[in-house]
Amino acid sequence: MLYCKDRYGNIQCYDIGAPSSPDVSIGSFIADPTSIVGGQPSALSWTVSDATSVSIDNGIGTVSASDNRDVTPMVTTTYTLTAQGQGGPVTAQVTVTVTGVDTDSDGLDDDWEMRYFDDLTHDGSEDFDGDGWDNATEFAAGTDPTDTDTDDDGLSDGADPGPLDPDFDNDGLSDGDEVNEYGTDPSDPDSDGDGWSDGDEVEYETDPNDANSRPAHTFHGLGGGCGAQAGMLFALVVVLIRRRRKR
Repeated sequence: MLYCKDRYGNIQCYDIGAPSSPDVSIGSFIADPTSIVGGQPSALSWTVSDATSVSIDNGIGTVSASDNRDVTPMVTTTYTLTAQGQGGPVTAQVTVTVTGVDTDSDGLDDDWEMRYFDDLTHDGSEDFDGDGWDNATEFAAGTDPTDTDTDDDGLSDGADPGPLDPDFDNDGLSDGDEVNEYGTDPSDPDSDGDGWSDGDEVEYETDPNDANSRPAHTFHGLGGGCGAQAGMLFALVVVLIRRRRKR
């Protein structure tokens, strides 16, 4: 209520209502460092304004509005900060990535096992996805142990010369097409050694496995049809220049 007098001394009463409370807000929530070796600490720090309560999950609980806390997770962990108040609750998240921990001594990082299997019951000798590579090999190569064909090129990881690159030799053909359709070598851009890339030969409908079968064009380049087309254009320009000189 606001009271005041007019010029005659009369008291006037005005109801302007209660002042509104500001909305709760999270200024920052960070982890430093964001990647650790298991057992090492990472410092969580945060600032929150106009909150009635603040908490962080994963066993931390209620905290003050602006503070810091060391954490030592053994697996990659995402922490969620929740602030209650006017206009809330509001949340913020930060992830601490943990590497290099193998608590069950199976040759596989715990974090890697949890990411792909959600538990630590799988060992390095197992071939979970049946692609010809055991889990230890997939871990070392960076492939997905739950996907037989990590790069989706039509070849299983165990049979693929580059299981993370669908065109390992960069000849314009996927590794799967080279093996399954054309019978070419997915690790050699020119399987028959005739100077034409396998991709060019397929494009010009010659046999990429026969050195005597090649496109008729004189000018070409490995690495797809663009080289051959550029060579043809160059040849045409040369012919036109020669004809003009004869005149």
